[in-house]
Amino acid sequence: MAIIYKTTDEKRLKVGDVTFVIRPLSFSEKREAEAKMSSGVAKDIMDATILMLRYTIKSVEGIQYSDGSSFELKKRNGKVTEDAIKDLLGMEYWDTMTKVILIKLKSFNNDTEHFDVEGKLIKKIKAPRSKKK
Repeated sequence: MAIIYKTTDEKRLKVGDVTFVIRPLSFSEKREAEAKMSSGVAKDIMDATILMLRYTIKSVEGIQYSDGSSFELKKRNGKVTEDAIKDLLGMEYWDTMTKVILIKLKSFNNDTEHFDVEGKLIKKIKAPRSKKK
C-alpha cells in the first residue's frame, strides 16, 4: 500500500553532531522551488535550494556560533528566515547538510537517519509502520 506523508509529518536527520527535523514540502512549495530551478541559472538554483531549506527545516540542534553562543533557528510566519538559512550555510560541512536534506525530501519517510560529515549513512532507525487490520 502506498503511503502519503502529510506536511505535518516529521523526519529526524543527524549529520555529524547536528540534528535536523524536516517535513515534506507541500505541492505548491515544490512547484515554487521547481519554477526557480527550471531556469538553469546558478543563482536561481541556489535561491531554490534556500527556499526548500526554509520550507522543510522545522528545528535544528547541536550548532553554535564561533563565539560559543547557541544557534537559534529564527522563523517568521512559520517559515525559517532567509538569514537563518544563510547562517546554516556558513556551518562546517554545510554542503553535506544540504545534500542530505534535499535527497531525503525526495524519498521522505519517518525513519530517523544518522549520517557522517561526508554524507555516508551510519545508522537508520525504522519508524513503526501502522498495519492495516
